[in-house]
Amino acid sequence: MSYYLLPKNLHNIKSNELLVKVPFDLMISVNNGIGDGFINDLIFKLLEHKKNKTFLEYINFLPANYDFLVHNWNEDKINIIKNTSVYPSIIKSKNEKERRYNEYKTKYNNINLNNYNWAYGCVVTRNFSVYKKGI
Repeated sequence: MSYYLLPKNLHNIKSNELLVKVPFDLMISVNNGIGDGFINDLIFKLLEHKKNKTFLEYINFLPANYDFLVHNWNEDKINIIKNTSVYPSIIKSKNEKERRYNEYKTKYNNINLNNYNWAYGCVVTRNFSVYKKGI
């Protein structure tokens, strides 16, 4: 895998300029990327690739944890912002992750919460939709 770093201020990125091209076959993907369940399907596939030591260059490049994401904040951090306008959205985010975690355990069997938190962080910060042949 090659990485290219451009010198600062080499040029501005123009609208619709191609920055990265990734072959579809090199993407970790799910065929049914519809509805709410695709997040957990991607988490399952990511953890399977990690276990099977495939896509290791990519997986080893990912952060070791996602403690900085609001859905992973502990009560002490949440209490700091309890009386702010962002508090309801943080609680919603935490509840959403907990709901997905419980759904994951039901669909794919039990999983360690730390492993789920790591994979969830990877997926929610890096997934995007790609359409191939209208699907």
